[in-house]
Amino acid sequence: MKKRSIFISLGVILAVSIIIFVIFMNKEEPDIIYMVGFDNNGGSSVETQYIKKGETATKPISPVKEGYKFLYWSYNTEEFDFNTPITEDIILLAEYQKKLYTIAFNTVGGSSIDKQKVEHGGNITKPANPTKTGYEFLYWTYNGEKYNFSKPVTQYMTLVAKWKEVYHTVTFDYDNKSVWFVDVLEGSCVEVPEEPIKPGYEFVGWDYRDKDKEFDFNTPIYEDIELIARWKPID
Repeated sequence: MKKRSIFISLGVILAVSIIIFVIFMNKEEPDIIYMVGFDNNGGSSVETQYIKKGETATKPISPVKEGYKFLYWSYNTEEFDFNTPITEDIILLAEYQKKLYTIAFNTVGGSSIDKQKVEHGGNITKPANPTKTGYEFLYWTYNGEKYNFSKPVTQYMTLVAKWKEVYHTVTFDYDNKSVWFVDVLEGSCVEVPEEPIKPGYEFVGWDYRDKDKEFDFNTPIYEDIELIARWKPID
């Protein structure tokens, strides 16, 4: 009877041990969580992610940084592949490229000026002055105001040329006493005036004062000139 009790007790102990072993073996291990941080490198903030071991991080919305274009997230100086299983805490770094802006020049009918590419925060190189017949170049404007070439560039821009009309004076002298003046836009032609009248003489034409040459009214004016009337006595 005593032996039987011992056997029963051992059986109970064995059964309990088996049950405990089975429960222990079937118990799930606690999840291991890793941190994936994002260094925005001066851009807008990005939330940290907590990822189960062996799973992958979710690619976040690209951060925004003024004057820069976001390229990718890097890890250990290389572009990070978001299909990579996470097995440790990591911090990803935002990589950017400075924006390039196209700068155009509107010469308003003058000689053409090539466009420039300027990095964000850089300066436009002041080009050679354009030329335009009949006008003197003054300066470049932006939004109607004189542009300061030392100002950092932060956007696409078109600079507009500011011009001043240039006039030259054509002097008509028909008898060394009577003189009149006409202002002519540079590059334009002076209109033929009415023929002067001088008693006892026939008007022949207009000559350059400093040249023994008749003036051609189809000649564009690029400087001040003086013309004198040429006469022929009437027989």
